[in-house]
Amino acid sequence: MGTALLGSNEEVKHAVDVVVDHAWENHGQNPDEYPDGPTRADFRAMTEDIIRNPDEVRIDTTPNNYGIGFWSHDYGSRGTIVIWRPGSGGGTVFSPDDGYEYFNEGRWRTNYSN
Repeated sequence: MGTALLGSNEEVKHAVDVVVDHAWENHGQNPDEYPDGPTRADFRAMTEDIIRNPDEVRIDTTPNNYGIGFWSHDYGSRGTIVIWRPGSGGGTVFSPDDGYEYFNEGRWRTNYSN
């Protein structure tokens, strides 16, 4: 489902590169979020897996803020969200403090600097 939203494999790889570059230092190396201490390659593989095989997907259709949220219950200490905003070329990936509620309640649409 996630790959279909992004289109080609190149688009998926680009999204993964952008969100991992943004999130690695603040989130990927945070033991509160990822206690197993993933390598950057592990963090990248996790991010790509979430985009390609999410448990849930939500789309933010807000003008000038279009984005896609991909959720996985399988990674991180509280689950993991990947946010991709193709229009701005930005995004991130992290394990929110309040887990699934952060994703489900839509807080990722306006605040993803967790």
